[in-house]
Amino acid sequence: MRVVLVGQPNVGKTLLLINFAAYLGCNEIVKDAHPPDRLSLERSRRECVSYVAHKHVVPLRASLNPGKSTETSLVLVDTPGIMEGVPGEARQRRAMASSLEELFYAQMILLVIDGGLSTVSPLDDALMGLATRIAPTLIVLNKADVRRFQPSAHRDHFAASPVLAISALTRRGFRDLKQRLYALWEAQS
Repeated sequence: MRVVLVGQPNVGKTLLLINFAAYLGCNEIVKDAHPPDRLSLERSRRECVSYVAHKHVVPLRASLNPGKSTETSLVLVDTPGIMEGVPGEARQRRAMASSLEELFYAQMILLVIDGGLSTVSPLDDALMGLATRIAPTLIVLNKADVRRFQPSAHRDHFAASPVLAISALTRRGFRDLKQRLYALWEAQS
């Protein structure tokens, strides 16, 4: 199953991919460059996690095979992120284009939203509308470790969709995320 993480830049998609992959037993991340670059988890954290928008412009992948046959695996794909408007820099436009392209290969989408914001942005609404037309979508409300975390506003706004509160930094909520992913995986098999 191909699970694509999408959302705005700096909501924690990359740290979520790296730490969740480690939680699931993966020990490397693949940077979809030409040729692909295999990174240790520590190197991935150092080189790809940043407060700067579009630190990496190509998708990152973590492939796992948790006790299933060799033909089935779980592939987590982190996207650089989608911003409002058209960015001025060519690098950022390429990053957004690769994010949108990855969506169309998804079998499941994790829409990662900054749970520290008190309202849902119009862009997150638009991404949710697009994502649900492509594949089953789970809203992952990140940053449950920050004091300003606002889960109720987001849960009320997305009442018709599953919303899972997590912290990519502290790994809070990873057990629930794993259970939801695997339940969907089993349902689709």
